[in-house]
Amino acid sequence: MTTAFRRIQAGLETTRGTGVAADKRLYGTLTMTPEVSMHRPVDERNSLAEFSRSVVVGQMTRLRFEGDATYEQLIDFLSMAVKGAISPSVVETTGRVWTFTPNTTSKNVQDSYTFEYGDDVQAWDCAFTICDNLELSFALGEVLQIRADLFAKFAAKPRSQALFRKLLSMRLWPTIAKSTSIPLGPTSAPLRWLP
Repeated sequence: MTTAFRRIQAGLETTRGTGVAADKRLYGTLTMTPEVSMHRPVDERNSLAEFSRSVVVGQMTRLRFEGDATYEQLIDFLSMAVKGAISPSVVETTGRVWTFTPNTTSKNVQDSYTFEYGDDVQAWDCAFTICDNLELSFALGEVLQIRADLFAKFAAKPRSQALFRKLLSMRLWPTIAKSTSIPLGPTSAPLRWLP
């Protein structure tokens, strides 16, 4: 199976669950698994067939993203996993500080994204994509790695292949463990970096 021409694209949804066109590319690998929950009762009906009826009771898509935790992508995954609608503050005119302070008395509202995945022949849309589990892997002097387990509405083909447009490539800045400070603990200290 050729994966060289696949791409992963995402767009921040203004209304959760309403799909939007992607406005950024994501760099890494994505695994998409559709899940369908069925109700199939075993009835006593004078037949050797095990099931005579079934009803779809739920459908969703599980996604797993793995790759380098670049400065450009890390904030998107944190807003899907921790808390959404975060705006950065400026540090020394070029740096940015994002502070994710979780609510302790009410629910945190994460940002939802529309993910587009595929190639020029076959592509899939997943609206209402939110992070279920976020894992950051550190090793001294190495690039920070990210693994995000996501869930979304059931994957659908885009209304037209033209919607799955090619976005321009962007330059990525990898997050190297020696220049990153992510405080862990009961205080909600900010995630900081200065490239």
